[in-house]
Amino acid sequence: MNDNARDSCESVLRCCSTKNSWKSQERAQAEREAPQIMEVLGVKPGMTIADIGSGGGAMTVVIGRLIGDGKVFATDITEHALRRTREYVVTEGLKNVTVLEGAAAETNLPPACCDAIFMRDVYHHVTAPEAFNRSVMAWLKPGGRLAIIDFVPNKGSKLPAGVPENRGGRGVPIAVVEEELKTAGFTHLRTMPRFPEGDKYPLFLVCTVWKWFCKCCSRRQYAKENKKRG
Repeated sequence: MNDNARDSCESVLRCCSTKNSWKSQERAQAEREAPQIMEVLGVKPGMTIADIGSGGGAMTVVIGRLIGDGKVFATDITEHALRRTREYVVTEGLKNVTVLEGAAAETNLPPACCDAIFMRDVYHHVTAPEAFNRSVMAWLKPGGRLAIIDFVPNKGSKLPAGVPENRGGRGVPIAVVEEELKTAGFTHLRTMPRFPEGDKYPLFLVCTVWKWFCKCCSRRQYAKENKKRG
């Protein structure tokens, strides 16, 4: 083997090693966070949950295993992320996960399909939060919960293209998330300034519930949905 071929092989091996290492880190992080996310959202086996912005798919597959005979919807807007998530689901042999292509203000989820929805490291990318938050309501069942997991912007960080200026940089302030969800009609349940608790990575979690119900949705149904969560 000549020097050029040897260098090429070593480069490929380093690349594969880096990818495997990153995937292992993502999986370990998902294993640590997923049970806490499900607890905050009151999700139990048999329920339906959506992972908006699934990325590499680690959180999707971990929750897919934890939720038993329940169902997981995973969405993303990039072909690369969708492909990675689908491959991960197949590798894990999961039959209760559906991967859907989403858009900036629409995830293509069926109406009123979810007991809970979460977005990790996604909300600060949303360019039209008012429209997006209204659409989230259409995907939730009465009494369904929404969790936004994100980070506060560092001072002087660059504002991503197209997002509202009130973000103040790359990230989103906790107060902005709380106010935007309240404006959309969600009721605030809980804010964790650091999530998961004890983690060094500076994330926060805001959990809300959709308490609105129309003439077609009885209060008995709303109470039933919340009773499931104990």
